[in-house]
Amino acid sequence: MSVFTPANVINLPKSGTTPRVVMAVGPEAECIRLPAPNEKDPVFGLTRSYLNTLILPSKRNGNRILVRSYVLLRPGNPKGVRLVDLKSLREYVHRHMVVSEAVAPIEVPVALQIRQELPTAA
Repeated sequence: MSVFTPANVINLPKSGTTPRVVMAVGPEAECIRLPAPNEKDPVFGLTRSYLNTLILPSKRNGNRILVRSYVLLRPGNPKGVRLVDLKSLREYVHRHMVVSEAVAPIEVPVALQIRQELPTAA
């Protein structure tokens, strides 16, 4: 489980308001919290409304759940925290990535190419 220390917590001031705390997501994180309204998730920069179309069935997504999510509830409390499964979200993003045709192939300079040496017989 991730432990949040001062090294991975960043204070980002919002213009005209007091600073808010944004937590960095470590590589071992399993879930991310659904971002607040008008905020973006810390991994892919997706908005709350776009994530909602992925995690909740609606007309927009054909009444299907495209990414797993969980609600963390305290006993006796009707409201909870919505957590988005990061593995499921990564799989969704990778399935729907499209390589732009406008990007030219990268040419590696000869000086940076790695030559594979054949082992010499001893």
